[in-house]
Amino acid sequence: MDAPEIRSWSARPRRDLEAYDELVRRYQERIYATIYHMTANHEDANDLAQETFIKAYQALNSFKGDSSFFTWVYRIAVNRPSLPQAAERTRHT
Repeated sequence: MDAPEIRSWSARPRRDLEAYDELVRRYQERIYATIYHMTANHEDANDLAQETFIKAYQALNSFKGDSSFFTWVYRIAVNRPSLPQAAERTRHT
């Protein structure tokens, strides 16, 4: 799915969950790896990656397509308020 398709899809009253599942499958490993690199903890990385995709789904109407979908989701992931806390917790264990 490219940016215009995602914008069009996100504007639908009833979003197609199968299409969103495809986006999750396409990017979940990269998002997980990014978060794991910051936290060094599999459980935190899994939880935060899942939270990222939930937040992205809820905010799809704000996706303007100025960047790739991955870039947009990546920014959501690294700007999660709980990410620094998880990374800090890992450093002290």
